[in-house]
Amino acid sequence: MSMTQMTMSVAIGSDWEDDEDDGHEVELPVEDITFRRLGCMAHTLQFIIKKVYNNYCTVLEKARHLVGKIKSSVATEKLIARCGKTVISYNNTRWNSTFHMAKRLLDIKSAIAEVLSSINCDSPLVDDWSRLQEMTMLLEPFAVQTDVLQTGSHCRLSSHQLRIFSVI
Repeated sequence: MSMTQMTMSVAIGSDWEDDEDDGHEVELPVEDITFRRLGCMAHTLQFIIKKVYNNYCTVLEKARHLVGKIKSSVATEKLIARCGKTVISYNNTRWNSTFHMAKRLLDIKSAIAEVLSSINCDSPLVDDWSRLQEMTMLLEPFAVQTDVLQTGSHCRLSSHQLRIFSVI
């Protein structure tokens, strides 16, 4: 870590994103500033959430297997005919794809049960649905903030930190 002395110009009464010069700048001496590299908040959040998934690995494996079974059979067409939706596959790179997969399964749970019954397949157990529901409720605020982080090209780091800390 390096230490440096510098003078910092602070715009009084203006927003950091404001490009206009309103002439109200004050120079302040700043001493002993320690600079640290900040990692990407979305990636940091992803690493944390993937650790949370460790508590739900059994039900997630069952959910992924269910999605694979539905996608590779006539069940997809039957689901679309029943509820106008199909299952969402997960992608190992983005944590929220697993979240969206689980959320969709829960959204179309009754249609899935009907379709699986019609093709002589077992539906997930009540406990599995409960664990999936518990996980999605826990992770919903993180999914919302991840979407904000991924779409915000003009967002400020401080606003995201506050949102994330309010979730935690």
